Amino acid sequence: MNYQKVNYHDNTAYNKITKTVELKKLRVHFAKYLKAHHSLLFISPKDSSHELSKQIVGESTDISAHSIFIDSRYDTVISFLRDLDSLKTDLRLKEIENIAIKYGLYLAAAHKIYENAINLNNNDNLIIKTKGQNTQKLIDLALDNAHKMSIDNPDLLREFISIYKAKHITSRSYLKFGIKKSQHILLSKFMEIGCQLVEPHYWQIVSDSEQSVTDFKKKYKLDSSIRTGARVDCREFEVRIIKKIKNRSDSKMYYESSGVLKFLGSIVSSK
Repeated sequence: MNYQKVNYHDNTAYNKITKTVELKKLRVHFAKYLKAHHSLLFISPKDSSHELSKQIVGESTDISAHSIFIDSRYDTVISFLRDLDSLKTDLRLKEIENIAIKYGLYLAAAHKIYENAINLNNNDNLIIKTKGQNTQKLIDLALDNAHKMSIDNPDLLREFISIYKAKHITSRSYLKFGIKKSQHILLSKFMEIGCQLVEPHYWQIVSDSEQSVTDFKKKYKLDSSIRTGARVDCREFEVRIIKKIKNRSDSKMYYESSGVLKFLGSIVSSK
């Protein structure tokens, strides 16, 4: 790049005294020029062999209509959503291009991710906040497994996402399945796939008695290490990913929702 081009993109980028160029001031130019540094969140099925570099993708391409192939840089997408979440709602669309450039995302992909995040929730939050180092490790592992499944067995991940989206309610960190047989079959399928993403002992199924859950696990041949729970007024089945915490009043250990299921669901459902 010559001086004229540098000056055209940012007339403060060039320092006449040191005769150096501050490259970060030209990031918009580089991001648009160096297309190879952009990465789509979702890759179409024909690109599942990781030959994305052979495909030229225009800004107007429908990047995710029939695909749940998660880009290996899903951590970038999480950071992108967190940055947007930190802004006031009326500023997000104005800043989306700058934040997309910061993380090397196509503008079309960034808008799609943003729209999906809004549609998945009924509040202003684009992505939920999780606490604790162990919770973050579990999320990282779950996303690694989801990425692998999206390559090795994409239909299975599609089914998991379909069930999650059908049962997801923003105000809950768990999913609720009804009392009909069709709902029981749906739950058993969800658990079979879910246990491939997150180890079975992190899952808990709650009903009106622990025996009801035990009988359900035996009937549908689910992993015996899935934890059981009971609540008297719960006739249905509730499913969550849990963490162990200590009760401050009596120092006893008990389980509560970790938020991992809601976080995982929100990320893989952004399609």
